[in-house]
Amino acid sequence: MQLAEVFSNAKSSQDFYQRIEKKGLQPYLRDGQVVGIINNQKKYRLKTLGFSNQRIANLENEILQKHNPRLKELKQLHNRRSKNKDLGLER
Repeated sequence: MQLAEVFSNAKSSQDFYQRIEKKGLQPYLRDGQVVGIINNQKKYRLKTLGFSNQRIANLENEILQKHNPRLKELKQLHNRRSKNKDLGLER
């Protein structure tokens, strides 16, 4: 429950990890990346808890899209243009 609350309030991946520490949960690393938390001397993987690296990395994009609907529209236009370019439909 604490982790879901932290995730919903976080504005970036760095902010997410800082908020974890403020809640008293200690992150643990593997190969230089945070892969889980330690709580009561037990390790829990973030991925197993539903917080994959991709989901955490997308935090910033989600925040931007929530606060700026125009950004979502621009990304869709960019993706459409890229697809057209790949198909040779670009001028």
